[in-house]
Amino acid sequence: MLVALQSFQASSDRLDRPYWINIDCGATSSHQDEINVDLTWETDDEFITTGDNKFLLDLNTSFVEMKTLRSFPSGTTNCYNLRPLIDQGKYLVRAGFVYGNYDGLLKPPTFVLQLVGYSNVTVTTSATNNEPIYHEFFIFTKAEVVDVCLVQTQQGNVPFISTLEITFIDYESYTWLNNKTAFYLESRINYGANQTVPERFNYSADVYNRIWKREEVPSYPSISVGDRDPNAWSTGDNYPPYAILWHAIESHNTSESISLQIKFHDKSQLSAYFIFYFSNIPHDSWNRSETRKVAIYIDGQEKNITDKIPGYYEIYCLVVPIYPVNVTGGTANVTITAAQGSTLPPILNAMEVFSEYDVSKADYYHRRHIPFLGFSFALFFCFVYWLLE
Repeated sequence: MLVALQSFQASSDRLDRPYWINIDCGATSSHQDEINVDLTWETDDEFITTGDNKFLLDLNTSFVEMKTLRSFPSGTTNCYNLRPLIDQGKYLVRAGFVYGNYDGLLKPPTFVLQLVGYSNVTVTTSATNNEPIYHEFFIFTKAEVVDVCLVQTQQGNVPFISTLEITFIDYESYTWLNNKTAFYLESRINYGANQTVPERFNYSADVYNRIWKREEVPSYPSISVGDRDPNAWSTGDNYPPYAILWHAIESHNTSESISLQIKFHDKSQLSAYFIFYFSNIPHDSWNRSETRKVAIYIDGQEKNITDKIPGYYEIYCLVVPIYPVNVTGGTANVTITAAQGSTLPPILNAMEVFSEYDVSKADYYHRRHIPFLGFSFALFFCFVYWLLE
């Protein structure tokens, strides 16, 4: 009981602060993130005992945490133990990779990233592109520890990892996440944002430590409300940072649709979850009395007709979740049109897309629970024996 209370107290203390574990794999000392002042990168010493530290001192990148990594030349499977966690908790788990030719072989490896009890995904690294590769999962865990493993699947392909992060998700957000499902992030895009817009934000703007990829779509105008405080957050569902609501893509007129193709990591049939974020962005040529409503189609099927999209000057945005959507062949086509009564063209500020894993039969209870259960059973049988005596 004392151990359990101490574990709970440690977990509670962490939840009093922004509950982010940010691990700079292979680093020898902790350091503050250069962009996000609320984010501190710690070493991985307390989370794993195997592997070798490697350094990419000549890597040309603004991501300092990507200049170190941990490689695993020995053993088929090497695991990080992330702890302490809160029972019955929702978490974002993200792993980052930059090969950077750390071994001098110019042979970027392919291996498996395994989130034990939830899902596996193949990591394919590059020798020519030093942009970070991220793989992100949303999980609901009943365990106090989550194991993240690097698995060698081909001879000579040595697994490695650059960063590992875990973030607590409030129960009021991503309400479809439950103990029977886990989700893999396929895409999270801040549409209409250019290279001057950050992809990460401070805790004051994004309590869930998400990465919002910037994307301008050549087929559609990018619109913006100009410079605003990037550290503000909205009260819309899932608490999107305001910065993603100040940028959008818009069709040229009400007769033109926005058409986007979403690619998935798996070409077999899967169940997908789409989340659309909308906020009205004003033009010089129209006023607040005008109306913007959109209809959303996925693979030609109408999925939703929105209410009036609120303006950027309001304190919330319109969040439209659409799930589940059956996807085959590795792609889905999203079409956004002006709905009946809309006087303004269709718009899109941001979108998240997840694929679903059924984990209803997974063993959530981590091995750390087993000794306690064994001890409990032992006490129970001793008690029964005492009664019989």
